[in-house]
Amino acid sequence: MRHFTVLGMALALLAGAATAEDTIWVRTWMQGQEARSRAIAASGTDIYVAGTTREQFPDILVIKYDAAGDTGWVRTFDIDTMEMAIDIATGSDGRPVVLTQVESAEPAAGLAKITGTGDTAWVRHLEGTMSSAVAVGEAGEVYVWGAAFDSLPMEAFRLARFGANGALEWRKSVRLGDGCQSAGACVDDDGNFVGVGVSFDSLGPNPMVLKFTSNGDTVWTKSLAGLGVDEPLGVAAAAGESLVVTGMAGPEIKILKLSGGGDTAWTRSVEAMPNPEDINNVAVDGQGEIALYRTSMSGTCELIKLDATGEVVWEGMTDLRGAQAAVCTDSDDRPVTAGATVGGPPAILTIKWQGRAAIGEEGGPVVFRGGERSVILDSNARLGFTVPAAGHYDVRLFDNTGAVVRELHSGRLERGEQRINVPGLAAGAYTLRIEGPQGTVQEKVVQVR
Repeated sequence: MRHFTVLGMALALLAGAATAEDTIWVRTWMQGQEARSRAIAASGTDIYVAGTTREQFPDILVIKYDAAGDTGWVRTFDIDTMEMAIDIATGSDGRPVVLTQVESAEPAAGLAKITGTGDTAWVRHLEGTMSSAVAVGEAGEVYVWGAAFDSLPMEAFRLARFGANGALEWRKSVRLGDGCQSAGACVDDDGNFVGVGVSFDSLGPNPMVLKFTSNGDTVWTKSLAGLGVDEPLGVAAAAGESLVVTGMAGPEIKILKLSGGGDTAWTRSVEAMPNPEDINNVAVDGQGEIALYRTSMSGTCELIKLDATGEVVWEGMTDLRGAQAAVCTDSDDRPVTAGATVGGPPAILTIKWQGRAAIGEEGGPVVFRGGERSVILDSNARLGFTVPAAGHYDVRLFDNTGAVVRELHSGRLERGEQRINVPGLAAGAYTLRIEGPQGTVQEKVVQVR
């Protein structure tokens, strides 16, 4: 019996050490004595990285990269003394909004809307606010999420909305317990604002998710205390108003999928070295897959992707030692992370990851590699191939006119080696096509006589 084997490169990537195949490009940027980033956003395939550089005083730095990693422009903004970049977000107009924090006795959040050429369209301040996240709605409205410093430090959550022109439309404080600490935020598919954070009372910390309408009315609040989350980190919008929330849980990162009503769909745990500042550690791409960066025990950069059900579909790693601090996904569903290098004066580190289960000429779910492409199959022959991720697969044979001659499989396959019987084929050359979660690959591979 002969087997034709389709080898999945993704298996080698998952099991191997650091490989260049896991990343598309890596860029570093050094300015001043040091430079660090904790925020990244995408507009199409363009990437905006926001960071802070330091000479005598800190300045805000924004870098624009294109899909190939080429630098479009770099801008440094000296808006306030002792200011640092906190977050960045893009809206439907593709222009980034940078959230900053003024380090002073009276904390204030800052906003800067950036034009397509890297100039500032407007700058605004929100007094009495320790900010942690910014999100942009479909109409260009800008939400700032943080903690209020009105009469007492961090006494309540603070949510403010600015119009697309930078005008403050409203702000509100939400008191839950004796104090609070804000973390990540997003706008969901229905235009609602969602923020995560911790409230404190006599019983201790209470990790929470809070959902508001676009007018600032509370839709619901949900405690994560019973779900194994010690401290919430990030939140990202998924399809159908659902949400993906991350949190610290000892030496692990806990991932939760919530419905639009706040009900828990599933939870997963990922071994990592969690950092309480990792509030931008999760993103959801256009296919509903979840990108999450992590740091290995040796301090190297890694990234994983999960499907909408929480199953791991891809893992990438590098030999770069760095502190990743933010992740986004572009319109090609590629994850991109930003952070800082370690082992010397820190520089801004940006990594564009493959983020797909395999690499091939057509970017498909499996890769034909090595050996003879044509084999002799008898009536009892089987096709052997390897799929790198669990999911729905369609496996078909076509003749030279493009007509389907055999539906070999249509349904779920688990990750790993597969065998499919191919009985009773007439003599001739055929095209094998495999369609899966990450795309399609095909090639004329089978000759029967």
